[in-house]
Amino acid sequence: MISLIGKKRSSGFLFVELLISVLIMSVGLILILNSFIQSLRAIEYSDDYFKACLFLEDKAFEVYNSDKKEGFSKGSFNDFNDKFSWELNVAKLEEAGLNEISLKVMWYERNKEHDVPIFTYL
Repeated sequence: MISLIGKKRSSGFLFVELLISVLIMSVGLILILNSFIQSLRAIEYSDDYFKACLFLEDKAFEVYNSDKKEGFSKGSFNDFNDKFSWELNVAKLEEAGLNEISLKVMWYERNKEHDVPIFTYL
């Protein structure tokens, strides 16, 4: 369209401008979705970590209330499809008359082992 002064008026968007705006919006949407997925993974990890801490506390009380025999033992918890397992190592300290307790609860997530250890003397 030509105005009264004789200059060409540009109205509307060019196709290139439209493509660039769609590209910018797509990149923004991908970044938002990526951060959403990362937050879901963090929530899942914190849920598993919390469960592992509960299992660790339960097993620690079990060790505290039982006879502490020297040696190494391991097993798994029957809850959550045996996702969580534990390892216990008890060593006798002769000079102090104490037992050194090493207890660890482990689980696998995305082909990576995670664990929550505790070390104490009883």
